Amino acid sequence: MIALYEGITFVPSRCIEFVNDSPYSHAAHIRELDGQCKEAWTDGGVRAVASYRVRHTKGTRVALFRVRREAPEVEAAGGYDAVERNVDLFLNGQLG
Repeated sequence: MIALYEGITFVPSRCIEFVNDSPYSHAAHIRELDGQCKEAWTDGGVRAVASYRVRHTKGTRVALFRVRREAPEVEAAGGYDAVERNVDLFLNGQLG
């Protein structure tokens, strides 16, 4: 699952949204197996947390998106479980 955040603090969230011309300040990957979240974050780049709601300013909105398991791109990559594993491995290497 993908989480896109609409941060409400001026620095850094609103600044990022303005520069990127987007309503979203950052994103996260949520593992469906256990809900663990790997999130883009200002301290170190990527952080691992137990939930996508950890350490956010009250009022931060989060849009959640599921990856279609039957999408041709998912099947071509070896199936949904393989995609989840590969994304998780990549993000583990990015942890700051």
